[in-house]
Amino acid sequence: MNTKRLLALVFGLQISLTSFGFRVVQYNIKELDSVKLREAKPSEQLQAALAIIKELKPQLLSLNEMQYDSAGVPDKTYTTNGENAALVAKLLGEKYNVSFNPANTGKNAHTKTDGTYSTNPNDPNWMKLVDHVNFGIFPFQYSTAALTKFPIVSEKVIADIRWDAFVPDLDLEPYRDAAGNKFPIEMELFDKNFTDIILKSGKRKFHVILLHTVPAFNFGNDRGLNIVRNADQIRFLEWYLTGKSAKQEAAEIGGIRPLAKGTPFIALGDWNTDIKDKNNPGSEVLRRLGETFSYWHAPSPTYEGGFGPEPFTVQFDYILHSDHFEVRNGGVHFPDSRRKELGCKTVTEDTPEGFVKVSYKKDGEDCFAFVSEAYYEAKVGSDHFPIWADIEFKK
Repeated sequence: MNTKRLLALVFGLQISLTSFGFRVVQYNIKELDSVKLREAKPSEQLQAALAIIKELKPQLLSLNEMQYDSAGVPDKTYTTNGENAALVAKLLGEKYNVSFNPANTGKNAHTKTDGTYSTNPNDPNWMKLVDHVNFGIFPFQYSTAALTKFPIVSEKVIADIRWDAFVPDLDLEPYRDAAGNKFPIEMELFDKNFTDIILKSGKRKFHVILLHTVPAFNFGNDRGLNIVRNADQIRFLEWYLTGKSAKQEAAEIGGIRPLAKGTPFIALGDWNTDIKDKNNPGSEVLRRLGETFSYWHAPSPTYEGGFGPEPFTVQFDYILHSDHFEVRNGGVHFPDSRRKELGCKTVTEDTPEGFVKVSYKKDGEDCFAFVSEAYYEAKVGSDHFPIWADIEFKK
């Protein structure tokens, strides 16, 4: 039997044995835009990501880095508005209720000279095209969707709150964008958005909080503000869940109130800092949240870069929940690579069944390795591995 097929069968058996409660999946699919979703022949990435989601069978799915489609983006041949999440559900062959709203990311991006938007994050003219406040090279680039089998009772989207509304003594003077410009004092707290939806399960209702934070990295900009902004976005999550944070204890901010004490919730997303990091202030907030509520903790990294033998790995993705729930089972879709190094010369060895030959750079040379098909699929699907948890209400 094909090795990949055998792994799928084993994984499917695991799901069937733990299928009480409901399955929650958090998945950041790298740069999933309208172009990829509408290609006549689906890309290898899209096919891989969809196959993984089908294996996981979520009843609640959080998807990060998906473009909120808008007419004219990236060009006039694209005419839909807000249909990409429903399109993903259709491609999965499933019926889901959908929460999907435009992120701030890229809303101030600039078009090329021909009036179209670039979709290449490595565009040589990115400095002129990019939204320097909320990042993104085209409007609504990194939006978040929830696909759920539960009825959606209500939806609250927080996108426009100013950063200085949450942090009244905010001082942006020390910081500069990648082009060396000052940041506007009226800039938003969220480069994407913060969404609270209420779902209904039988007679019970519970909140689902969707958050994809800015990376806690300044990408070589010595005066960048990502690390500080990441921490304040996570502090807002803390305030929203507890009613207080290190920088804010107000009962209301611009008409926004935190959840009432004792409210059942599940919060999930790519929070872009490792909870074990001792330097990022956002990680400290994550640890503090874990003292009040419960995480389902990933037993392995949720992000891995490249196909090299020693890739950068880190935990970015989280599922946090109130005491109303318990996690019966969980995991990271991080298949064993079963890696075999092949060196940096021409490879004459046949690729074994169930494996794929991959390449990577080492000291300027192309080097090669065999990795398992399942691992290859996961890496092609995204640079993040999806995390999942089987959750149920406590009796």
